[in-house]
Amino acid sequence: MTSDSPDEIARRIAGLSQKETTGIDGKSPGKSESEDAIARRIAGVRDLHTLHPDELLTRNEAATYLGIAEATLAIWASNGTQTLPLVKIGRLVRYQKSDLDAYIARRKK
Repeated sequence: MTSDSPDEIARRIAGLSQKETTGIDGKSPGKSESEDAIARRIAGVRDLHTLHPDELLTRNEAATYLGIAEATLAIWASNGTQTLPLVKIGRLVRYQKSDLDAYIARRKK
């Protein structure tokens, strides 16, 4: 049995190679960058602030982006209390990032 470093074990769990966690200059990036990238890969989380405006977000992602509960979005969609457009694809509900940004802009005082 080999004794791998914690970074090697985390890379293996996340499915990352050494190359994917190496910076442009060929050196290892800062420890926090490597851990952050691995954590995002494991959790399957997208960076919502860097998405294209036309990108479709799940209800969970949209709620996270707005800083509200997922159930709140479901209630708004059900009773129409908020004017937040949504996209229905079969039984799936998606929110366009640009619509979320416009909603935020309309709510600013």
